[in-house]
Amino acid sequence: MPILFLVRLRPAQRRFLGNVLKVILLLVLAAGLFYMFFMLHVVSKRLNHAQNVAAFYAQLNSRKDSL
Repeated sequence: MPILFLVRLRPAQRRFLGNVLKVILLLVLAAGLFYMFFMLHVVSKRLNHAQNVAAFYAQLNSRKDSL
């Protein structure tokens, strides 16, 4: 029972453990936010590249049709 374990600690130990858990939670949240924005960046780059490739082939096909 982890809750009983927390209750039996001395107040200073409980505060310390609570602060450690808060820091771990904040690090996990920060890593998640970083990952989310990094993936948005990567996906937008790939979509931009795909649009450039599509425009290039469309231009190539229009040139072929005009010949």
